Amino acid sequence: EQLVFTSNQGLVVQGLLSGDFDVGFVRTDQLERSKDVDGNPVDLSMFKVIDAKPGLNIDGEPFPFESSTELYPEWNIASLKHVPSDVTREVQKAMMDIGDY
Repeated sequence: EQLVFTSNQGLVVQGLLSGDFDVGFVRTDQLERSKDVDGNPVDLSMFKVIDAKPGLNIDGEPFPFESSTELYPEWNIASLKHVPSDVTREVQKAMMDIGDY
């Protein structure tokens, strides 16, 4: 058993297809964007999204991809060292309070 970090989610998909990996973690829609070795879209039936969440929506529209998690923004937010910690906490709280806009 081993844990492999590829630094490339396309390589995770290729590792799953080739049998080199048993399990992989990729962002939502990575499977749909992936190509096989011949450049064709991968066969999605070759994969299982573990514990897929049904009925996901964005702004009342059905989310078009399977996801094993609730939907969250995919970009990180950070503060520079010189930003006061109370400002950092307030921004963090405001972001967490956005909820279902």
